[in-house]
Amino acid sequence: DPNQRLMLQTAYQAVENAGYGGQSLNQKQVGVYVGYNAGMQLYQQAVNMLHSELKEIAFAGNESSVIAGRIANFLNITGPAVMLDCACSSSLMALHTAISAIKNGDCESALVCAVSLKMLLLDGIEKLGTVADDFKTRTFDQFADGTGPGEGVISIYIKPYQKAIDDRDPIHAIIKGSAVN
Repeated sequence: DPNQRLMLQTAYQAVENAGYGGQSLNQKQVGVYVGYNAGMQLYQQAVNMLHSELKEIAFAGNESSVIAGRIANFLNITGPAVMLDCACSSSLMALHTAISAIKNGDCESALVCAVSLKMLLLDGIEKLGTVADDFKTRTFDQFADGTGPGEGVISIYIKPYQKAIDDRDPIHAIIKGSAVN
């Protein structure tokens, strides 16, 4: 599944971008929090059509529920591995959950990842009532009339600010807070 491949690639890039590589996170309490809307995936449908002897092989590369665990296994890290699927807010929920886990001591740091690929064009998506007439999202704009379907992939490595300072990590941004409504 391209979602898994891109997720593995960007997770590894995020770790490298944070100044870690090789075995530097080996057996560390690093959490993996992945936001992913698994609905209507073309690849899952394709796997279901495979001959039974191929399904077992194809499962790990196509089952969305294993992405976080697969990243943790690939990086040999031991923190929580959590998948979050709550439609459009999956990526923000992954970030909030990771921040909470660090604050609660569930992990020392975390990889926060999200992916959304539109591999299957859906006729009639504009009839859902949430899509803008021109498919463009204009957040907080007076001309906003809905959302637009998009796709992308992101992974970031987060840890407490003081710990990042102490470890002399590159800091690209500071998260001052998060919330769920």
